[in-house]
Amino acid sequence: MPPQPLNFLIVLKVCIVVFAVFIVVSSISFVSNRTKLEEKKPTGPWKKYGLVSACVVPGAPKKGSTMYTREVVQDSLLNKLAYCSQNDDTACHLSTRSSDKCNSFVWEKEFSLQRHLHEHEWLLWADCDALMTNLTLSLDSVTKQAQPGDDLLVIRDHQFYNLGILMIRSSKWSEWFLREMLSMRDWMEYMKGAWRDQKALIVLMNKHPDIRSHIGVVERHSLNSYAVFWRPGDLMYHQVNCKPQPDNLKSGYFPKCRDLFQEKARWTRETAVLKHKLPSSDALGDLLKPVAVRPNLYESFWCWTRRMAVKGRNNTKPY
Repeated sequence: MPPQPLNFLIVLKVCIVVFAVFIVVSSISFVSNRTKLEEKKPTGPWKKYGLVSACVVPGAPKKGSTMYTREVVQDSLLNKLAYCSQNDDTACHLSTRSSDKCNSFVWEKEFSLQRHLHEHEWLLWADCDALMTNLTLSLDSVTKQAQPGDDLLVIRDHQFYNLGILMIRSSKWSEWFLREMLSMRDWMEYMKGAWRDQKALIVLMNKHPDIRSHIGVVERHSLNSYAVFWRPGDLMYHQVNCKPQPDNLKSGYFPKCRDLFQEKARWTRETAVLKHKLPSSDALGDLLKPVAVRPNLYESFWCWTRRMAVKGRNNTKPY
């Protein structure tokens, strides 16, 4: 007896069931991943400042050479812990996990600041390519420059406000600001290009011009000293643009800039006038374990639906 052809309705039902199971498993995986990122509320005494930073640990999928070797990441995170160990009014919040694997790790800044915003009066965000070079200088030296109404403190270079290092006040405005920035991340990623969160700020300022009244521009050496401008006594050292771009490779700036960063990290530990003993690398715990920053099969489904949602609307504006 010849085999009977499959009933179309049966095949359709099986496909629907498989698709439904896929969605459920994806949802569980997505929620589970977000739950892992939730950190415990601080149990110690309240501190005025929070120092927030995040780095990608090598071992996670990443194309091409990069500044961020395992040694560089360790130097960067350990440097932040060293600063917190010397300042009783500052707590460290460090991470190597991605809150949104669908987009660039650059958005971890806004996620991390949002997560810890109301745990302190002010938060200092420092990119992974930045170092605290004056370990005993209080962040009061920065916030005393804030004018009434300033919720975001940055420096301004020849291009625009630099968000690689910033201070943000715990306020309703800051809560709104971070939420609005994150709401544009899918659109910014779809449009591609560099400086994605800084471009998001430009778009947001065009939409809400009054944002400028909440941004305070502080003196460069008090907050964000680029490597070429850094001088002893500055609070921070920022090794900007240390990337394997053609111009940097041709001039030899990369990987030299990576070596300069590590030299500055060692110099800071060796020359610091200390109040307390510096933490060792053991204090980093699991932070140096490689963590995936790209979506797995299940999470990719959500990334795809988000991309389709962005693609389907008017791409001339992110709102």
